[in-house]
Amino acid sequence: MEKEQRVIELYQQGKTMREIAHEVHMSFANIGSIIRKLTIDPETTKDEEKEKQQAKLPSNDTLAFKLFLHGKRPVDVAVKLDLSASEINRIYQDFWKLKRLHKLTVVYKEIEPYLSSFLKLFKIIKKNSISELEIVNAIKYANELPHLQSEVQRLRDEVQDLEDKKDRCKADLLDLQVEISYSKNTLDRFQSVLDHKKQQIANMNEKLSWP
Repeated sequence: MEKEQRVIELYQQGKTMREIAHEVHMSFANIGSIIRKLTIDPETTKDEEKEKQQAKLPSNDTLAFKLFLHGKRPVDVAVKLDLSASEINRIYQDFWKLKRLHKLTVVYKEIEPYLSSFLKLFKIIKKNSISELEIVNAIKYANELPHLQSEVQRLRDEVQDLEDKKDRCKADLLDLQVEISYSKNTLDRFQSVLDHKKQQIANMNEKLSWP
């Protein structure tokens, strides 16, 4: 304490650091520490302590990471921490990287403008259990789609034409059946008249044969 008091006295006398060190036989570092205690404003020290304490507080990134680890959605974390959409997206992508999902970050950046369409396509693929090969073939023949659509329409037209012909044939067959039925009835009437005439002739022949 005596050396410390002597350092203060010499400093107040205007002595240089070298002169003080030479007299009290102390290092520049120890002398500087004593002088700082003397010159630092207590209020400034309090502010510095506050800054140190605040620096020890977890950042938004750290708090967000903890919430993500507990399964919270980005929108929930953004609301809880009062973060903007761009900020929460940045933190979430950093979270992916820390989880070694960096590939997901790259994919997300590529498909983000088409995310809605991509999700619809994914749901269709999942619902219909479409294989990877089927997807590749679908993409492969995508350029031929206009031609295929034209071919399908042509086949539909042919099918419709055949259906129309079938309906016309059914109508013609029905007309023939009606005509056949009418002709059969007419033939039956003629046969009945013929049988009656034959019976009359037979009766007359029988009468003529009597003595």
